[in-house]
Amino acid sequence: MSSGTLPAGLTLSSAGLLSGSPTASGTFNFAVSVTDASGGNSVTALTMFIASTSPSAPTNLTVTPGPGAGVVAVGFTAPANNGGAASTSYTASCSASGQITRTNTGANSPLTVTNLTNGIAYTCTVAATYSVGTGSA
Repeated sequence: MSSGTLPAGLTLSSAGLLSGSPTASGTFNFAVSVTDASGGNSVTALTMFIASTSPSAPTNLTVTPGPGAGVVAVGFTAPANNGGAASTSYTASCSASGQITRTNTGANSPLTVTNLTNGIAYTCTVAATYSVGTGSA
């Protein structure tokens, strides 16, 4: 390479082999210089775009009853892999067979989910929403 930088995680060998797995997303501008067998030299400017990867799900979910009947606080830790994009919100969903799924969206942990039916076992999940879409729960 004669100028610019590759995305973190990628390398370009002197033989021209691009290898590795990118760990950053975005647009990367760089130039490569090649010399042929007769000594001719050429420089080419290149642009590489690495799309954001799918973010992982939030971890360390905790569900705490209350305050009040039919209310839970769903706590979580932000995903370690954000897919190269900042989180814009989180959505907690609590569902049970035969019941309406209840949700709440916010910027931070914990999220309070209301209107749950007392005595019913619910399963709660949290998904992170990013500028590139919503990750898995």
